[in-house]
Amino acid sequence: MRRSVGAAAVAGQVRGQAGVGAHTTDARQPRVSVADRIRILAAEIRPLAGTKETWTMSQRQRRTAYITATTVVVIAAAATLWASGQMHHQAGTPDPVSTRTAVPTAAPTPVPVSGGESSQYELLQEPGAGVGQIYALITGATSSIDMTMYELADPIAQADLVAAAKRGVTVDVLLDAASAGREENAAAYNQLTAGGVQVKWEPSGTIVHQKTITIDGAVSVVGTANLTSRYYQTTRDAWIIDRNPAQVSAIAATFTADYAAAPGSLGQTAAAPGLLWSPGAEPGMVAAITGATQSVDFTSEELADRRVVAALAADARRGVTCRVVLTADREWDSAFHTLEAAGCGVHVFSGSRSSLYMHEKEVLTDGSRLLIGSQNASVASLVYNRELSLQLTTSQAPGVIRSVASTFDTDYEMASPWRE
Repeated sequence: MRRSVGAAAVAGQVRGQAGVGAHTTDARQPRVSVADRIRILAAEIRPLAGTKETWTMSQRQRRTAYITATTVVVIAAAATLWASGQMHHQAGTPDPVSTRTAVPTAAPTPVPVSGGESSQYELLQEPGAGVGQIYALITGATSSIDMTMYELADPIAQADLVAAAKRGVTVDVLLDAASAGREENAAAYNQLTAGGVQVKWEPSGTIVHQKTITIDGAVSVVGTANLTSRYYQTTRDAWIIDRNPAQVSAIAATFTADYAAAPGSLGQTAAAPGLLWSPGAEPGMVAAITGATQSVDFTSEELADRRVVAALAADARRGVTCRVVLTADREWDSAFHTLEAAGCGVHVFSGSRSSLYMHEKEVLTDGSRLLIGSQNASVASLVYNRELSLQLTTSQAPGVIRSVASTFDTDYEMASPWRE
C-alpha cells in the first residue's frame, strides 16, 4: 500500500487502499510448498527504506518491520523440512507467505455457492482463500492476459506472467507510475520486460489504483487487493472472479483503450451494468449508501470523503442500522466522531502488527446489495484516480454476498468500539 497525492487531487486529500474468510467456490485451493515459500521470501528481503509507504512510520510499515525475523524463522524451518525429505513441490500453484506476523482471526463458516452463480461470480476472501486461483488463471491462459495493477510485487505471479509470454500468450501489463509508483514497481517492470511481457507505465500524473486481470477475454479478476505478497496473510482484502460477459468485455475494452492511449493519458472507460469506474465514482458510492432501508455495513482503508461520511450519518439518523469497521487512524477520528454521534456503530482494529489490517473496500446494504472493489472513501480515490468496483445483488451473487456479510459480522465483533 502506498499513500500519495495525485497531481489532480485536492490539496490535503490523501489516498491509499483496505483476515480469514471463506472461498465461496467448490474449487480447491492449491497448498503452498515450502520451496515456493522460500522463493517468495528470498525475493522480498530488502531494506524497509525502499518500500513504497512514504508516510512516516505507517501502521503497515511498523508491521512490516518484522520481516527479517519472520524470514529467518521460516527459512530455518524450511531447511529442516528439506533435510528430513518432507519437502516436495505441490501440484498446482502456491500461495505466498506474508512477511508480517500472521493474524489470529476466527474464520466465518464457509458459505457454499450454487452452481448457477459460480459460473459468473466467485469470491476469494483474504486472508484465508489465498491467491492460488489467480495464479491458476494466469498459468491456464491460452491466448491473452491483460493486467492493470497499482502494486505488483509477487515473485510467483511475475514468474507466471513471464512463463505465459514464453509459451505464446499475449501478456500486456499496465503499472501505476504516480508518486512512488514507478520506483516501487520498477523491479516487476524490469523482470517482466526482460521476460517478453509487454509492460507500459500508466500516466505519472494520475494514480491508477485499479486492480484487474483479464484472462483470454473471458474472465476478469477484480480486486480490493494488490498483487503484493508481503501483505497477503494479515490483511483483509477480497478478489471477485467475474465471468459476466458484459462486464468482462467492458473491462477488456477499457484496458485496450488505456494501453493504446497517448503517453501521459488514459483511455475512455467502457460502461457496463454493475461497473463503477473512477474518476467520477463519488455519486455512485453515496447512492449505494443512501439506498439502504434497513442496514449498511461499511469498510474501507480510508474515510476522508465528506459526502460519504454524511451519507452514512444520514442513514443512521433515519433509523438504518449503520456499522463501520476500519483500522484505527487519527486521520479518521473526525469522521468517526461524526458517525458515532449520528448513531453508527464504529469499530476499529488497532493497527498493531498482530491485528488484522482492514484494506477491503465495501458497502453492503440491506444484506442484499454489495459495492466492492478498489475505491476508498476519499476524494482522490472517488473523484480523480482510475479505480474500479463491482455492484452485485443477491439475485446475481447470493453466495458471495452471504460470505461478505458473514465476514463483516466476524470483523465487527472482533474489532473494538472506537474511543475518541
